[in-house]
Amino acid sequence: GLAAEGYAYGPLFQGLKSAWRAGGDVYAEVELPATARKDAGTFAFHPALLDAVLHATDFAAGEAREQDEIRLPFVWGGVVLRATGASVVRARVRS
Repeated sequence: GLAAEGYAYGPLFQGLKSAWRAGGDVYAEVELPATARKDAGTFAFHPALLDAVLHATDFAAGEAREQDEIRLPFVWGGVVLRATGASVVRARVRS
């Protein structure tokens, strides 16, 4: 869906594997491509994983956003990092 809206992401930033809703929360499972996994340990949280988690925020917005609206998170709260150097993560997103 993002590609159809004009967002061009290279393979490093296509890590959103699944997203699902449970109540008011959205859960996301994201993964680094094999070529980037060796770099995962150099970051507390790899930037490409963070970007992939943020793709789930588009899923969370669903029909609530306008067709041409771009949603970017500018306010963060309650962020918890449970492990460092991961190449696969699950995240919960609340909006």
